[in-house]
Parts: sequence; C-alpha cells; structure tokens
Amino acid sequence: MKILVTGSSSGLGKCVAQVFTENQHDVYGISRSLSSVNLKKQVVCDFLNISEIKNSLSELLQGTDKIDYVFLNAGTLGELSKINNSAPEQSLDHYKINVLSNKILLDFLISKKTIGKVICVSTGAINKSYYGWGLYTMHKACLKKMIDVYAEENPKINFLSLAPGLVKTKMQDYIYGISTTQIPSVGKFKEAYKNMQKPEECANKIYKNLKEIFENPKDRFTDLRDI
Repeated sequence: MKILVTGSSSGLGKCVAQVFTENQHDVYGISRSLSSVNLKKQVVCDFLNISEIKNSLSELLQGTDKIDYVFLNAGTLGELSKINNSAPEQSLDHYKINVLSNKILLDFLISKKTIGKVICVSTGAINKSYYGWGLYTMHKACLKKMIDVYAEENPKINFLSLAPGLVKTKMQDYIYGISTTQIPSVGKFKEAYKNMQKPEECANKIYKNLKEIFENPKDRFTDLRDI
C-alpha cells in the first residue's frame, strides 16, 4: 500500500510512518523537518506557509497516481490560555495549521490523485469544553466538520476522524509542565501522564486495527480506546 502521513517527523505521525514502513508499505511523509524513518520519500513543509503546500505535495507525490491511506496527523496544540486572551494572529496561525492546511492538501489530492481512505487525527475534546483549550478545541471541531463535508461530497473516498486517546508526546509533555493554578483543566492530564500510551504503542494499535477502525463509526468518528 501507499500511505501519505503528515507530521511524519515526530510523535504519533513518525510512529505511524515507522510501523507502515516496517510492514513493507510505501510511506510518503510531509512535515516541518525530515523524519529519521527511512520513508519511500519525504519533503519538508511548514504548514504555516500555506502557499508552499501544493508545490511540496506535487514534488512528494510525483509519479504516484494512487494513495491508499492519507493520515492527517500534523497539528498544533498551541499555548493554553483563556480564549479571550488569544491574539487574532495566534488564532489565525492555529487555524492555518489545524484546518486550512488540511483543506489545501485534500483539495490537491482529490483533484490530482486516486484516494482510498482518509484518517484524520481528532480528539474527544471536540465534544467537551476545557478551560484554556479554546483554540485547540475550536479548530479541531472545525476540522471534524470539514472532514464530514468532504465525506458527503466525495462518497468514493472513505473519510474518518480518529481519536487516538491520550498519547505521551511533546504535547503532553507541555501540558504536564503547566500549573493547575494557571490552567485548572490540565489536572486530569497530569494525573494520567505516567500511564499514557507511548506513540509507538498507539501507532501499532492503529495499524493492527485498520479494518475495525472503519467499521460502524459513530458520525464518521472512532475513538481508538473503544477498539
């Protein structure tokens, strides 16, 4: 199979790229820096620079007509703070990375390539409101609805939003270092930190359950913890 992974140089994206590569699949990676994984091909692209995305994808996928799985993993938590304290520029950057970059990527792929399935990394936080998580939950919820629209308008492609659960990445490292006095909502994440799944564990679970992930999702949304 041929797999496209965004955010393939670190965290869950890197581990997903690794597990598919280890199982003899061709993985194409796009991220802010080069991955240490021996991918089929990779390019560097900062999703803040949205004008570069199409050219980067064109270079990455030259000579490739079909992508079996698109794994939309790249994203940012940003700085946790009250939403009314977030500067407009900060919100715009957040939107570019978490939402608009994915739209540009999907538009390119749908117009140029044959796509099998799209897995968009989501979060259970889209159904909750956490103090200080305004930008993250707002844009992740927007991304979920955007994926739903693509699914409606492109029925030949199987779209799914996947919540992987709590994964011990740099994002959780950052959260662990925040005081509950500053952001009370981080308390539950700090308590769970020591027992969080490692990204390689999560990636292996995704790979082993690819079929199950797409079976009977609720509103095109699957929580990996339910499998």
